[in-house]
Order: sequence, then C-alpha cells, then structure tokens
Amino acid sequence: MMKRFSIVLLTSALVSGLSLVGLGSAAAEGKCGKKGQPMCPLQGWMEENVQKPMDKGDWKAVSKAMKKAAGMAPDASWNEGDKSWKKMAEESAKAAASGDEKAIKATCKSCHKAWRKKYRKEFREKPVKG
Repeated sequence: MMKRFSIVLLTSALVSGLSLVGLGSAAAEGKCGKKGQPMCPLQGWMEENVQKPMDKGDWKAVSKAMKKAAGMAPDASWNEGDKSWKKMAEESAKAAASGDEKAIKATCKSCHKAWRKKYRKEFREKPVKG
C-alpha cells in the first residue's frame, strides 16, 4: 500500500512540475532582454550592427549603423533638445567615421544614460525600423 501511494505521489509531483514549467514558458512569451530570454529588437539590432563591428574595429560599419540609428527614435519628441536621440547618434556616427573610439563610447554612454530607462519602460518590445 505504501509503495503504491509513493508511486501515485511521485507521478502527481511530476505532472504538477511539468505543468508549472509550461506555465513559466507561457508567462515568458513576448518578453525579451532579460536573462534566459531573447534580445529585444533594438538590443539585438545594436548588438549586430554596432557592437560587433566595434569589436572588430570596423568604424565604417559603426558609422553607417549610427546614421541609421539616428532615424530610429521611437518618439519624435526624443529628437528635441540637448539630449536629442538623433543628435547623439549623429555625433557617434561622426566619431566612428573618424575612428575616434573614445568619442564613440562617450556618445553611446550619453544616449544610454538619457534614454535607456525610458526606452525599456515604453518601447522595449517594439520592432525597430532598421
């Protein structure tokens, strides 16, 4: 009797565990950018078109990508003022065209500081036009 109870209990635990795994992956659907999840659209685009060429010292490719990124602000109001998405991306493109790695990294950092938190909150899963 005890052996039979143990088998039933073990089987129930396995079925419950598998159900929870299924719920976990369903709950994660549509999410991105966190550990164990796919990259978000802009994150993936930046990795492929900016970070990888930077790692290789391909400044021409970085400049081209940043020129494209200048037109990728998710909201037109983000292109206004001193911390303009477009302005910072264009500055980064110019720095890349001249091979100034220090300036590229500084403009990237400035843009991330200005926009990353808000972007993640409002546009994280939005497809990019790149």
